[in-house]
Amino acid sequence: KLKRLGYDECLQLQTKDAGDLQAKLEELLVLGRSGNLEAFVKAFVAPDVDAEDRADFLQRLRGTDGEEALLPDLLEELKCCATGEGVYQVEGDKKSGPVVFHFHSPKKGCEQIDREVAFVKTKGKWHAEG
Repeated sequence: KLKRLGYDECLQLQTKDAGDLQAKLEELLVLGRSGNLEAFVKAFVAPDVDAEDRADFLQRLRGTDGEEALLPDLLEELKCCATGEGVYQVEGDKKSGPVVFHFHSPKKGCEQIDREVAFVKTKGKWHAEG
């Protein structure tokens, strides 16, 4: 099942067969690392999410009073999806979606916590679900 989703026997995502989902993951990593968070939110969030929720997500990426920024942890999780590091299961169809990546948290001290990130394809473009 993992091979059908583009992973080899070592759970490394093979970019040759991963298509536009792999490209999307790499785009998100570049945008997030560049600091262009408005562009990151536009690329990451599904188009049906309203402006208020987008603004709230942008603020949480940057960090709010008393809460640390969400961006560093989210980028580490997207890196897991892009590289296959820590991924133990992938469900779905990488061509038409949805696709759910299940992986161990990359955050130090939280390795025993299982995480997941889901992507859906809307009008030919990949976005995070939820």
